[in-house]
Amino acid sequence: MPNCSTFDGVPLVNPREEKMRPNLGYQVHWHVPIDDRSHWKYTVLYRYDDPIDCDFMQGTLFRDVMGSYHSPRNANNRYLQNRAEMASENFAGLGRNFYDHDLMVTESQGEIMDRSEEHLGTTDRPVMLMRKQMLQAINDMRKGGAPLFAANPAALKDMVVRSDMLPASTDLFTDWWRQPEAHT
Repeated sequence: MPNCSTFDGVPLVNPREEKMRPNLGYQVHWHVPIDDRSHWKYTVLYRYDDPIDCDFMQGTLFRDVMGSYHSPRNANNRYLQNRAEMASENFAGLGRNFYDHDLMVTESQGEIMDRSEEHLGTTDRPVMLMRKQMLQAINDMRKGGAPLFAANPAALKDMVVRSDMLPASTDLFTDWWRQPEAHT
């Protein structure tokens, strides 16, 4: 099942050259199955005000996958886990690149599960709605319609990806997301 998430985070610039600040931009992670066993992960980075530091990104987050699109870390080599690093740097021992941590956690779950016999409960309602929306979008495209939201890009004009600590009393629909700094 494809899934997509958008969130604030990751240095989009070299923090040694430019001071990091909140809400600089965002990432989109899109996971798309390519067969019954695996998926492709697409990563889109966006910065609001200036270009992303591509040299920094390719030299840090994406350095091991440039060219081949495959990480040297895999189940056969235990994701190059380093026990000494576990004791001195981080608990996982998988280096400093969180994409490698995500890779290990995702792949170690095993093959994509056959969901044809699953029984969804009340808490799975968002999953059911997303599946229904996706199937409707597929049917619309088969009939010659535009992809979901492509026919109405204005529907996404107010999308905000932001990371803040807010008081519980904050009204998210009127107070917070319409603030001008939400778009900077």
